[in-house]
Amino acid sequence: VYSMDNYGMWSEYDKFSTGGSFWTDVKAHGHKIISASEGSASVAEYPYIHDRVLKTPLATLEASFYDDNWEVISQGDLPWRNATPTRNGVAGVTIESTMYEGDSELSYTEVSLFDVSWKWFSEYRITWEARNSSESVEMTQVELPGLLGKDRELAIHSIPRSFKGSWHANLLQYSNDVEIFNGFVYEKSCNYCRPSWGLASIKIFDGSTNRFKMGLHGGRIPALSFRPNDGRYSITSGMRIYTANNDGGADPKRYLLQGRNKPGVKIKDVVTESCWYITNDNTIATGNCTNDGDEYLFYTNGWGEIRSPLHIGRCVDPTTYLYGHMEFSTCHSYERGENQTKTRDNYFTFNGTLDGMFSMKSVKLGDKCIEQYLTGNVVNLRPCTGNNTQQFFVASEGVFNVSSDEAWEEISSGILPWRSKHSRNAIGQAISSTFAEADDDLNLIEVKFYENTQPYYEYKVSFPELRSKNADHMHFAELELPGKKLFDGIDGGAVARQREVETMFQHSYECIFGSKKELLKDTTRQECARACVDLGLDQCEGFNYVTEDSLYPSYDPNYEPNDCQLLSEVFRDGCNNLYYKLEL
Repeated sequence: VYSMDNYGMWSEYDKFSTGGSFWTDVKAHGHKIISASEGSASVAEYPYIHDRVLKTPLATLEASFYDDNWEVISQGDLPWRNATPTRNGVAGVTIESTMYEGDSELSYTEVSLFDVSWKWFSEYRITWEARNSSESVEMTQVELPGLLGKDRELAIHSIPRSFKGSWHANLLQYSNDVEIFNGFVYEKSCNYCRPSWGLASIKIFDGSTNRFKMGLHGGRIPALSFRPNDGRYSITSGMRIYTANNDGGADPKRYLLQGRNKPGVKIKDVVTESCWYITNDNTIATGNCTNDGDEYLFYTNGWGEIRSPLHIGRCVDPTTYLYGHMEFSTCHSYERGENQTKTRDNYFTFNGTLDGMFSMKSVKLGDKCIEQYLTGNVVNLRPCTGNNTQQFFVASEGVFNVSSDEAWEEISSGILPWRSKHSRNAIGQAISSTFAEADDDLNLIEVKFYENTQPYYEYKVSFPELRSKNADHMHFAELELPGKKLFDGIDGGAVARQREVETMFQHSYECIFGSKKELLKDTTRQECARACVDLGLDQCEGFNYVTEDSLYPSYDPNYEPNDCQLLSEVFRDGCNNLYYKLEL
């Protein structure tokens, strides 16, 4: 009994006898089945079968090749080339081939796919079988002649220009609030410290190929979330993963990238109905809940730390005080690691429900709860009593527990491009990338999603599958999210600017006068302003735009509605002329 593997090769699967004899003797050679009987022989070519269930361990291993989202374009035997003509014995000879034919002065073997391949692909994978039993395959050059598809639109063009911001090679650089899900890290800063997520995560975005390694909790999906220090919304246009220095089986295979809006809610006490905020002295006080600044926003995580988007990497510390107020200081977990003795100073348990009333009890001090003083704006630790002064509730919309799955939105997901287990990066190499291009001198995996135009404040990357099912850890050298960081708010200030520009236009005809330069007929107000800006400030300092109710026709009958009078100089205060130039 013979079975065919996914390369079309036949091999003996089993041999048995039922007590009789076979009518014919069957042998296999490569892709052919040879049957011989009574001195004659016949050769049968069998079709290739890609989707059959193979039984032998080797065939099962080979079948996994097709389980990796690869699609077969063609397979078969390469035409045989013997020792004549010479086997390209001179090194360094330039190969002069075209799309239509190879270099006839050199020896090569060729397979035509003209009638086979009419689909577009973004990457290719070639699997070889040696001519002999050798485990190595040698060649001078491989060419895949064909047609290149239209290049995808650059993110710099696809992201709307109304999103004002700055372009960066890695939006995650730097993030002092990184959370690891379903795994653990190894790095620690001192002998008495615990492994630290924050310390280990530096290697994810440090601009070099230092390896980030994450141990796995069996069977669960490893993931990381990032809240960048700059506190700005951003739009990512892709993801790059630079491979680690060894162990290709621990490379990510499948990915899910998600985004979420700014975390944090207002914490309001039951009695005085005032809300927490962070003072200029980095302490916790209470104030008017109508304030909308980030200093009034707080969030917690799986450890029970209380943090804020105003200062990434800081926590409420009930063990230190300034002027009678609890301090908002650097989280101990960053240096000392999660669940270390000193780190537990920042931990709280929440008794009640986060979507209802709750009290906050110190993990380190045991019987002490946060209490709102009835006079003044002080919150402090007092013995837990269960009184209303120790009851709080969430007073605004938003995500309070950032460790939850709440409000994450998918940006992109799929199977990462394949890289050989031999495509590694030595530790400590500098990465020279930009928002538009990765570092081509290093080995990396990249996916692009220029169609994404949604801004997010924080990101979460999950890896549902690694290259090897037996991997006990996941690793990479660097993770980059190229894209644009917005200057102001979730829209980069686009709405505010548009409102500002329209308001200035409404007043332009009332207060800008100057030396006439050129009259444009039948324009819109936007076209008039654009024409002035295009000429430059040295030629056009302002303009008059005529509407139905403008005053100009009363003293200059040459003006008509929708006329645009460009001015080479502006007199008086010039109204908002410079703002036109800056905004448009």
